[in-house]
Amino acid sequence: MAHPAEPRFTLSLAEEDGGRIVRISLVGEVDHSNHDVLADALSDASDADAAEIVVDCRDLDFIDSAGLGALVDARSVAGADRLEVRDASPQVERLLNVVGF
Repeated sequence: MAHPAEPRFTLSLAEEDGGRIVRISLVGEVDHSNHDVLADALSDASDADAAEIVVDCRDLDFIDSAGLGALVDARSVAGADRLEVRDASPQVERLLNVVGF
């Protein structure tokens, strides 16, 4: 019996504008099996001295409740004016709106 493959997911971090901005780029799918990677990256970015944390979702295909929870938790720690999600697909944007992001 074949085992289901893990969802395709990569995350990259980059500092921009002399460290004022931390960009977290998501590719693939964030779900219960890998949301902790996102949560750790968001925590590290929040602890940095960056003025802004940008979560780039242009290549994000799917996010489940665990991934949404990581974003919501990070936003409550970092502050709504410091954490921004950009370029989300209409489906991801709709989910973010449902949870009040």
